[in-house]
Amino acid sequence: MPRVAYAPAGHFDSPPAPPPPVITSTGKHVYQNGVAKNYVGTPGQFTLSDTGPVTGYLYSFGSPVVGNPVPAGPDGTLTLAITPNNIAELDLYVQAVNGSSPPSQPALFAIETVARSNIATLGWWQLNSRHGTIATDSTRHEHPAALSKGQAYGCARSPAPDGDRCTMRLNGRGDAQTSPALLPIVSTRSAYSASVWVNLARCMTICVALSQEGTKVSMFALGYQAKCARGKHGCWVFMVRPADDPTTTLATATASAGRRAPFGKWVQLTGVFGATTATLTLYVNGVRKAQGTSWVAPPDTNGIVRLGAGFGGAHRWAGQLSNACVFFGSLQPADVTTLYKGEPAHPHNGCAAIFAKYP
Repeated sequence: MPRVAYAPAGHFDSPPAPPPPVITSTGKHVYQNGVAKNYVGTPGQFTLSDTGPVTGYLYSFGSPVVGNPVPAGPDGTLTLAITPNNIAELDLYVQAVNGSSPPSQPALFAIETVARSNIATLGWWQLNSRHGTIATDSTRHEHPAALSKGQAYGCARSPAPDGDRCTMRLNGRGDAQTSPALLPIVSTRSAYSASVWVNLARCMTICVALSQEGTKVSMFALGYQAKCARGKHGCWVFMVRPADDPTTTLATATASAGRRAPFGKWVQLTGVFGATTATLTLYVNGVRKAQGTSWVAPPDTNGIVRLGAGFGGAHRWAGQLSNACVFFGSLQPADVTTLYKGEPAHPHNGCAAIFAKYP
């Protein structure tokens, strides 16, 4: 019988699991584990480290941790940028690995936030720059939107209703979009609101002014529909998907665009989604015009906000946009009126007025 050579004991053994990692809140806005002190939408930075040798980390929002390890830096650390988008506790679970070692025991950081009256401003793009290719986030929540090629800012002699002479001009071939993030800017699992001033130049089918993507569809969108049963000259629409799935039924709230084609006129559109009642409400120029029902509250999905287009750049806007803002929570009718008219401290700037009230 031939002799079989065996490797020394332990030769093929994996390295031992590292100790549980340490999660530290770093950066501009500090979070305390399990303590609510920052408003919803405040950007957080979380650095992962370990006392033992590590090559990467597994992390997830909730347990168990799944997926492949993310490589650590040369110093054995990894920093995650996380912006909580609703008032529910966000549990960050992390495990460390060292090469082919088993994962460590998980470490937990409970990210807690607060909101005034269960409403918080998540993003606000004034779109009033005179030049450049970036739409800055006026909340300082670090959600800039980059204009695609061919799109630009323009300044008119007369200001838009929100008081700004400069607006974002779109030719129907591009948009502005935020960068992908670990969490979507708006949690579509919770109640939320979205608003934008629009000036439509032309539209043959559906044209989207403001939306947030899932992985397969737009989870919500505000815009215009050229053909609809409610209006001879088209309809303003607030559209919500009940799931990140193109085969699901699209829930809509539609309102007639008026007795004449709405082209070349400034209009403010505001959509409010109530998660507990699964209702979507469309306001036009501060007045409630339509309501619809979504059979289930849409789930959270990682996505980006688009200004001037729907999912993947479809249904692009031709015309102008100004003063777009999104919120955690359902704005009340009085808030929507303020969003449309502004208030003494912030005349002709509803997004600024609501941000001051609900930071």
